[in-house]
Amino acid sequence: MSDTSSSSGLKQRKVKSPSSSPGVEEVDTKKKEQVPVPHVRKLRPPTLWQRVKFLLKILLGVAIIAGGITYYIESPINPEGFSLPTPPTLKGVLAPNTRLYDGVKILEGKIRGPECLVEYKGKIFTGTYDGAIMRITNESSLRSMGRLGTRPCGTPANEPSCGRPLGMRIYNGDIHVMDSYMGLFRLKHNGVIDWLLTSARSYDQFPLKYGNDLEKMKGDNKDFFFIDSCKTWDHRQRDNILWEAGGCGRLLWFNPVNNMSNIAIPKLYYPTGIQFSPDENFMLISEATRFRILKYYFQGPLSGGYQVFAKNLPGSPMKVRPSASGGYWVALAHVGGRIGSSIPIIDFLYERPWLRKIITKYIDAETLTSWLPKYGMILELDQQGQIIQSLHDPTGEVVSSASSVLDTGDALYVGSADNNYIVKIGMEDRPLEKKTQTIESKKA
Repeated sequence: MSDTSSSSGLKQRKVKSPSSSPGVEEVDTKKKEQVPVPHVRKLRPPTLWQRVKFLLKILLGVAIIAGGITYYIESPINPEGFSLPTPPTLKGVLAPNTRLYDGVKILEGKIRGPECLVEYKGKIFTGTYDGAIMRITNESSLRSMGRLGTRPCGTPANEPSCGRPLGMRIYNGDIHVMDSYMGLFRLKHNGVIDWLLTSARSYDQFPLKYGNDLEKMKGDNKDFFFIDSCKTWDHRQRDNILWEAGGCGRLLWFNPVNNMSNIAIPKLYYPTGIQFSPDENFMLISEATRFRILKYYFQGPLSGGYQVFAKNLPGSPMKVRPSASGGYWVALAHVGGRIGSSIPIIDFLYERPWLRKIITKYIDAETLTSWLPKYGMILELDQQGQIIQSLHDPTGEVVSSASSVLDTGDALYVGSADNNYIVKIGMEDRPLEKKTQTIESKKA
């Protein structure tokens, strides 16, 4: 018989799956196991308050980290805090005008940083950014009269070796210059330079650091008075002095006969200019970071002491020079920092030394100064310190920071350390008798 017929008689057996165990009932695989489905709660979006709290936590964390970093970063300055009076309002003699803005630019692009201006026999002399003494003829011709320093010049890095003339006077036909780095020297009309006093000489263990303006009493062999604007910062770091606002300045004197020198006033707040009265009974001293001018006495019961001559000025007073009216011209800087916006920025920051310290950890002082609103102004004061008139540049485009004013009777010449020109303002409307007073005083 065939294999097919024999196998048909066998009973078919049920084969258990290998996974089956004895005694376990087989489950029908066609039936799915019923698994309970968990209840899922519907999520709600975060509320506004939850979002705010989350954001505050992030900001708090950032503040803690930033605060820790700020604590360990050194500030270049050690600010001194004080409160200034409310800035003067621009009305009356301070009413805005465009007389400074309307001035004529002379020698534009030919002269850089003419800070101080003096006049002798119809010619104007000034010091420039690159350390040279320049003579100006007919408001157009320039000639270098000499320099103390050595080239190369024209950058902050080489200022100490090149020099920076800041204060200038004419005595007996010779130009006397206070160089910020070199000291006091005399430039004779024949071009010979006499070095009268070097900056290396110490005064109470501090050498001359930032020489600025100078004056000399009438007569031969009389004392020179001059300013050390700051005994810890030099001319390149003048913005640090502005924002530190400390009393690092000094008034010094020097006698060329016996070579003696000493300190007249040991603590001044960024002094930048001095000027004798016509009779030399007193001397005016500008304090840039107190926005005032002091009156230092040579005669009378207050001799050797000083009082406030003019206070709460709309800007930092720089050089002080005689006016043809018998008063004084005051060049101003940083005017926009007091009256250039609804909030007097300088006043606000001066009251908060801690804030100045934090800001200067991240922003250098020069940049901070450059952010001040631009506004130019010069003032004329009488012998009592009252403002007679003010000349404005509300735009700050022609003069944003004035350094000195030269009054020749017929015109004003405004110098600025920031400009590459001199600004001339005609004074033809000035009464004739006042012009005559100026001419006669020059002859004397």
